[in-house]
Amino acid sequence: MKKWVLLISVFLFYGAFFSRAQDYSEWVYSHWNSDKEKVFKLAKEQDRYIFLFFGRRYCPYSGRTSTIFGIPDSQLRPIIDADYIPWAFQNPTSNLLAISDDYIKEFALDVFEKGASKFPFLFVINPDYPDSYVKWLSGESLTNSPNTIERLKNLLAVDLLSNSTLTWYKNKDQVFKLAKEQNKYIFKFVGKGTSPNSQKVIKQLNLSVLKDVLVKNYILWYSSDVSETMEVMSVEKDAKTLPYITIIFPEEPDYTLEQLWGYQEDETALEGILKKYTVSNEKFLSVNKVSVSGKALLISNQTNNERIQVYSLSGQNIANFHKNDFSVHIDASDFPKGVLVIHSSAGWSAKVLLQ
Repeated sequence: MKKWVLLISVFLFYGAFFSRAQDYSEWVYSHWNSDKEKVFKLAKEQDRYIFLFFGRRYCPYSGRTSTIFGIPDSQLRPIIDADYIPWAFQNPTSNLLAISDDYIKEFALDVFEKGASKFPFLFVINPDYPDSYVKWLSGESLTNSPNTIERLKNLLAVDLLSNSTLTWYKNKDQVFKLAKEQNKYIFKFVGKGTSPNSQKVIKQLNLSVLKDVLVKNYILWYSSDVSETMEVMSVEKDAKTLPYITIIFPEEPDYTLEQLWGYQEDETALEGILKKYTVSNEKFLSVNKVSVSGKALLISNQTNNERIQVYSLSGQNIANFHKNDFSVHIDASDFPKGVLVIHSSAGWSAKVLLQ
């Protein structure tokens, strides 16, 4: 008899334990940040947006939404982990005027006037603009239906290019095709909507001077795949922030002409970099003089801004360099003897014999 009592007690104990373990209705409050100052500090340091979960104690809608984020196989938890600093705040009552945090109270009253009637109130916040929220959603839109997950995903998705007036392409093959057809360099931008620095740089690029240079000389390539930035950082062994910007000559897709990270505070310097790679979209009518003198390759013409590539007759790439003057002398002592083929980003080609 004692044996059965002991077994039943153990069963009840573990049953109660696992029952509690499976309850995720309060999960966000115990796992997410509750300190506002810490939240904003982390968001600034890590270049992330803030996701605020404002719920009410004993509220079924709040509990259900917390569970969606908390369950181990949640589709939303990886998004939060990758893109946001999460912040959870719980109100003891449904009285919005009794909210102890004035910052949250202002947001809550604002969306209440817009039709929010049930907890939780969810906010996406850019830490660079703390006095406003980017997007919001409330409990009446989070009923127990298949659409709930999609609505939350849409809330968390921030389109970086929504306010850009430039033309961006996302398909790699299309980017290189257009760059070769239009005789332009490629400006590649790797970033994401929940990166405040990415948002600031996109805004910079819409300024008239930078915009004009980009439109005339570049094909713009946008990628939200930040995995490549992880690879670059692992090689350089240096922590950096988005966006990751590279300038690419389309004939050499694996060669990076310029590499920039993060917010570009010096817009004049950024303009200078962009203007280094301006190209002429017309063929030059003047003679391009290419010759060899001793151990030097000489190139002279009427353009002072072009990308030069040197190949052997077998197609081996021997050298590539940026010519930023009307003439240039290149040390050819290590070049293979024989006929060399010279290609320019300005659209001309030439052959020269190196003896």
